[in-house]
Amino acid sequence: MKKHELLKNMNIFSGLSKNNLKLLATLCKERIFEKGSILVKQGNCGLGLFIVVSGKLKIIKENERGDSFDMGSLGPGGFFGEITVLDNAPRSSSIIAVEDTECLVLISWDFNALAKLHPEIALELLPFVVKRFREANRKLLNLKNGKRDVFTGKNGLMLENEMGSFCKGVKFTGMVVGGP
Repeated sequence: MKKHELLKNMNIFSGLSKNNLKLLATLCKERIFEKGSILVKQGNCGLGLFIVVSGKLKIIKENERGDSFDMGSLGPGGFFGEITVLDNAPRSSSIIAVEDTECLVLISWDFNALAKLHPEIALELLPFVVKRFREANRKLLNLKNGKRDVFTGKNGLMLENEMGSFCKGVKFTGMVVGGP
């Protein structure tokens, strides 16, 4: 499948014009990560947007005490780093390949250079990013207000998968929210 065909079917790029989608696709680099590879490490500077083409990734969040939480997984069509592409902020979790995984990677500086030439691309992506931010905000407020069904998963917390990079600064104490 061609890169622009893959991107076209993703919600994050649904607002892009056909021409801008093709321009963006030319910037995406194909990368293969072997099982066990660490794609990104929590706290390190972000590189950009990763889109899973095939394989499976695990999302791990570590709290200040060093406790690790399995936050969920990403498979084909999943992505992370949509905010990093815009702000280069440190990663809020670590991402590890559970099996051999192919990704398309959109490097932040490549995106920013393109956005300077074609500012409408950033404007076309903005509604999606704002929607994700609002969803993240709502979920954090629900969590704060004690709604236990907000973040559930096999091992409890599943913030990063649900909220992308928006959990930066949230302190996890080892409590399990939700669960079986």
